[in-house]
Amino acid sequence: MKKKNKLELEIERLNKEVALLKRMNMKKEYLIQNLEHRLSLNKTTDLLTEAYTKQHLVKKYREAINMKKRWHFDISLCLFDIRFMSSVNETYGADFGDSLIKSFSKLSKHLIRDELDSFFRIEGDKFFLILVDCNHENGQKICKRIENEFYHATDGHKLSYEVFEVSDLYDNSIDDYLKMMLKKIQYKKRIN
Repeated sequence: MKKKNKLELEIERLNKEVALLKRMNMKKEYLIQNLEHRLSLNKTTDLLTEAYTKQHLVKKYREAINMKKRWHFDISLCLFDIRFMSSVNETYGADFGDSLIKSFSKLSKHLIRDELDSFFRIEGDKFFLILVDCNHENGQKICKRIENEFYHATDGHKLSYEVFEVSDLYDNSIDDYLKMMLKKIQYKKRIN
């Protein structure tokens, strides 16, 4: 058996070092990809509710409008406001308020169609639905069902909601619809 000279030993050591560096590099690349994926989810998904974020709303709205144009689907937009959230947070604490928001999100996502409809948290206690192939009347029924189930599941917590059907006559942006719906909900809250 031949004894290895210093050069062969050095080459062997360097090869092992290169292999180790390659493994470390692969691990770093995996971690970077994982972080990039999580960051992209954070841009589109609210961490507390796992609903889409408001930033993702424009994209989903455009997709729904394209479906409307291509297949002549009705599109209903629904805005929800969990009533008296500031009082809930002051009385029972933010953890209870968060659990109420999570319950609403989970219930709402359970009652809509995964493949067509989209659910968003647009701010604090306000949520938004895009219902594809759904006219105003059916949108009202869906919102009423969500309202009733939330009321019973949370021992009497209430919602305000507004439903608009996207019109062929107007080319409103999603921000235009949001503003109109928020005004209507605020008006209803004042008169009730």
